Order: sequence, then structure tokens, then C-alpha cells
Amino acid sequence: MEFKLRISTWDKDMSFHLSKIIDNINRIMQEKGFIFYEIAYKPSEYVIVVSANNELKDFILDLIPEGWDYTYEHPGKYADDFYDEDLED
Repeated sequence: MEFKLRISTWDKDMSFHLSKIIDNINRIMQEKGFIFYEIAYKPSEYVIVVSANNELKDFILDLIPEGWDYTYEHPGKYADDFYDEDLED
């Protein structure tokens, strides 16, 4: 799965939030018609990872709790033009 949303759980009370977050993510993914997706809670890394085969960018703010940190990885994110003209001979 190419698209990954990583929600930081650092310094959060996960005993209260975890089931609500996973239920919310699952509901939204089903509403948006996603068939292939995965939700993984990794307490040792302080992160919830949502992986999908389609773009998540348009509804990231619906997936994460307000005020929580996140990162988003997608195909081509690091493939932007990093060509440096100064390196030409």
C-alpha cells in the first residue's frame, strides 16, 4: 500500500483515545469506498499507521484528532525535482 498516514500518539492517553480513533478511521475509510487499507497501532513507536492503496490527503483532517501531530507519505513525495543545476560540469 503506497499511501501512509502516521498519527503520533506521543504523550496521549491511548486508553481513552485508541478505540475512538480506530472506529473513526474505519468508518471514514468505508464511507470513502476504500477496499484495501490497514490500521496499525504501534505503541513502541508511539504511532498509529493508516496504510491505503488510494489518496488520503483530502480527508486527513477527518482521520486525525484535532491538535495531534501526523506525517503523510505518498508515491512521489520524495521524487520531486531534487536536481541541482550547480552540480553540472
